[in-house]
Amino acid sequence: MRRTLLILMLVALFLLASTASALAAQLLAGATGSDSKGHYAPTVKKFLYEGSDANKTYYPNEIYLPNETNPANYRIHSNYSRNTDACAACHATHTAVGQTLLQWGSVYDTCMACHDGTIGTTYNVEEGYIGTTGKPTFGGMFGTGSEGSLSNHNVTGAVNVFAAPGGNITGNYEGNSTEDKTNVKAWDITFGCESCHSPHGLAGNARILNPNVNNYSFVNYKSSMNVVYDENNHYWYTRDAQNNKYQWLRSYPYNKGTQVWYNNKKLVEGKDYELNGTQGFTYIVSLNSADFPANADTSQIKVYFYPALKVTMSIENYLGITGDEKVQHKSGINSFCGACHTDYNTENFDADGDGEPNGSSDNLNGQYTEAYRHQVGFKIDEFEQYLPLTNMVYEEQSSTRKIMTCLTCHVAHGTSENYWSRTLTNSYWSGQSLTEIAGSSALKRAPNMGTCETCHRKGFAAEGYNSNTAQNVGVNPGTGDGLFTSTTAQYVGAAKCFDCHPSQSAAMKKALPGTADYQPLEVEVRYDGSTFTVTYDPVKYAKWKEQILHPKKIMPVNAIYLGTNRWVVYNILPEAIEKWEQSTMYSSGTNGLNKFPWDFKYAMGSKWKQRYVYSESGTLKVVTGPKTQFNAGYRGIAQGWVKYDSDTLGSKNFSSSCIGCHTTGWNGEFDAQAQFADPGVTCEACHGPGSNHVKAPSQDNIKNPARLTIRQQNDLCGSCHGRGKSYGFTDARYNGKDYIYGYKPGVSLMVYYKMFGYEGNLSLTYYYGSVSSGTYYYKRGTNERWDIQTGGSSNFWADNTSSGHHQQYIDFYQTKMFDTVSCITCHSSHSKPNANNMLKLSAGATCAQCHDSALDLAKYMPYTAKSAGNYDIRSHAFRASFSYPYSITNNVPGLR
Repeated sequence: MRRTLLILMLVALFLLASTASALAAQLLAGATGSDSKGHYAPTVKKFLYEGSDANKTYYPNEIYLPNETNPANYRIHSNYSRNTDACAACHATHTAVGQTLLQWGSVYDTCMACHDGTIGTTYNVEEGYIGTTGKPTFGGMFGTGSEGSLSNHNVTGAVNVFAAPGGNITGNYEGNSTEDKTNVKAWDITFGCESCHSPHGLAGNARILNPNVNNYSFVNYKSSMNVVYDENNHYWYTRDAQNNKYQWLRSYPYNKGTQVWYNNKKLVEGKDYELNGTQGFTYIVSLNSADFPANADTSQIKVYFYPALKVTMSIENYLGITGDEKVQHKSGINSFCGACHTDYNTENFDADGDGEPNGSSDNLNGQYTEAYRHQVGFKIDEFEQYLPLTNMVYEEQSSTRKIMTCLTCHVAHGTSENYWSRTLTNSYWSGQSLTEIAGSSALKRAPNMGTCETCHRKGFAAEGYNSNTAQNVGVNPGTGDGLFTSTTAQYVGAAKCFDCHPSQSAAMKKALPGTADYQPLEVEVRYDGSTFTVTYDPVKYAKWKEQILHPKKIMPVNAIYLGTNRWVVYNILPEAIEKWEQSTMYSSGTNGLNKFPWDFKYAMGSKWKQRYVYSESGTLKVVTGPKTQFNAGYRGIAQGWVKYDSDTLGSKNFSSSCIGCHTTGWNGEFDAQAQFADPGVTCEACHGPGSNHVKAPSQDNIKNPARLTIRQQNDLCGSCHGRGKSYGFTDARYNGKDYIYGYKPGVSLMVYYKMFGYEGNLSLTYYYGSVSSGTYYYKRGTNERWDIQTGGSSNFWADNTSSGHHQQYIDFYQTKMFDTVSCITCHSSHSKPNANNMLKLSAGATCAQCHDSALDLAKYMPYTAKSAGNYDIRSHAFRASFSYPYSITNNVPGLR
């Protein structure tokens, strides 16, 4: 009996282990020192192994791939069996990290977990390779950002569909309500990988192309349609006005709206009828029930369904396993692209009514904008012989009808000089420069206007000056007009960014003055001559405190007098106003400034502390001295008035002190001439001045921090989250300031700045052992200057870790991760704070992305630095031991 019981137990354990993949569970990171909840981490990518199993994955610690040994015949994204295990490759049923039960934080991260080259048995869409074959993908490459002349569809979730060229710019978006979705809209949808691809392969499109692009199926829902009976095959189907048979979009979330009615009675799928879509269209088969007999009267059948955007193509040698992969489009590409680039799809524009597309280049056309446009959809017979020269393709609708499509000239994912070098292999391109000179390469199959010249061949028929004037005119392209660079750009303000980047700017809009979504803190103040009484909405106040912090580094007060000793004051903490009489700013004479809340122009800060800026003869000044800073009570620090900067009441010039990091686009002037594009830290602080990008959007005239090197990313954040002195400016006004003027993303921080260090740390390998020039020390092997602080500095502990605020860069610089991990690995500057720290994930999940278990934050990231009080900022030195006073409490919830 015992032996039998033991065997049963072992069998049970074996079954549990062998079915672990179907559980799709994430690694548990555990609880952190400051958080009672456990966290799950995104699935890690493939580890590097040695030996015969080097290319295999080991779930549950890595990406689970049930099709790893046979990717051609077992598909993750389509053709599901009833006992499929493919779901577990992307989803975690009970421990998901991302929405919709994803194992990663976003759709983009989920797709790129496999398709960035990590998995060698599928398409590497980042670099544009088919697996490990070295052959280029048909759709091009998204790139990493470092490639020359790179352009791509921005699938990271940074833009909405309405940003598509040729799309709906009116703001009046088509919508519909069905039984599955209410008030669904086209256009106002985040654009990502899922916009063009259906991860579950619905409707049977090859390349899992999305049959519901831009909510096409929802907006064009078909109601009470008649059917056609096929007498030979004994089924019913639906068709459009051109006799094209419809493919229905079915399965979740399209179940409720998919209906078949007979004799005014709704039928039951599986009992009365079956739907079949395996022939490229959907047809209805009677199950000969009492409610729907096999000889049903066709005129009494009504159907409701979601029409699929259908794209057909043939694919030979899938994944290039047995030879070069060949793709031939058969139908639907122009309609597919036109779902977003609507006005550019001129396939149905027929100027003379002969049934063939024509005339769009000679007649104004377009649904949302009016212009003359290149025709698509016409027969390419005249040009077919030239298309292979430039890797250009067509749609073969029949043996006698081959037409031009959007993909004749463009690739779907993206292109670059690297991709051109791998695909423009015909001798036609021998010796030609593969560089885009005018700006964006616009996903074109060849640089500049190379695709135009391939068909129109002007160079072969227009010898021009060389033959007619005896001149020797070169044919190499010249330079652009200066728009496609950020070096000549000016600051224009974040509001210019919002229309094209709505998802990235949604949180910022609420905190930025001048926008329709602006939600300032509104406080009504009554002053009776000695006390201040405030009235405000506590719910709105709580939401205001939750707003993204970067734009709130400085906020307009905009006080309004209501009469009878009442004012409305914006963005000053109500607790500060209630205790205003305790501040030295309130009293008059030598002991006070005699200033009231409504006398100030700006408030600096919102969650941890607040300081105040007033204007005097046009010059902005920050109040300094005893009881001039209000601590908001963050992390249990006592709420109330404390000293800022000086023991003596006074002020300092805002333009000479704080302006560089508390505003965006400061013009470099002082006093009354000081101007800035935005209060607070907004888009252009991290992306650079955007005037050229607004005029001609291109990745060449704006900086995307995600595409900078790790060091450049850290330098960008360190330009404000570091402490030092500026130097090296021709204009001496800027030298010696504790902020940087003129810093642009991508430039080495040390060109402008001497970071502070501490003399107690000179024995470390980061510095020479002697003074090299004045008070400068150089990091070994570099020209980076460090300004060494003498003993007793209030900014450092004895081990050179920070005791002062905005010094995270200095701490992080000393770690071994500085050149391999960046600030934006963990933090997001676009979203509102996650537990007060703007982490992309929870603290535990963030650590678990790299570490096997949750770190003890109190040990490795203790609160060592002071902002509003002792101590509310975690160290970023990531050490196992620190020399800060251990009396500091480090187990209080909250991070910064």
